[in-house]
Amino acid sequence: MKLFIYALKDPRTDEVMYIGCSNNPKKRLASHLCKSHLTHRTSKRVVWIKELLFLALKPVLQVLEEVSETNAKDREVYWMKHFKHINPDLTNIDLHNCNNRQYGDRLLKKYQPRPRVDLEKELTVSNLMEKYGCNKKMAKFIIKCHSIEIEVDNE
Repeated sequence: MKLFIYALKDPRTDEVMYIGCSNNPKKRLASHLCKSHLTHRTSKRVVWIKELLFLALKPVLQVLEEVSETNAKDREVYWMKHFKHINPDLTNIDLHNCNNRQYGDRLLKKYQPRPRVDLEKELTVSNLMEKYGCNKKMAKFIIKCHSIEIEVDNE
């Protein structure tokens, strides 16, 4: 199976903020966006993506290299280390110094999390606008994200 090491870059600064590995980086980016929008978690990555969404922006996806399954983890770690030297604010979890939650708690005071949408209920634009107080554009985005997640889960 083909795998890709990818970077998510901040569109405001062009800095690499996250390194990941996926067989479909575009779907993985969509998953990051949707899950970050709907979760109450406060990891650095989630808070950074929430901040971008709050500003009507999204991360820029850059594929760094194609790798095999056998060397994917090593190459992902290589790229994490490479970009950590360039940008100490890389949002990947640092297993040796896991202080991401404190960072997130501070930033979320500025960028309040949006309510989690109940998947059991019918997702319509008007229902989301009324129940959660989001605008029409955000309601359409939430519906699009849920349809992407459902497609990914069924594969």
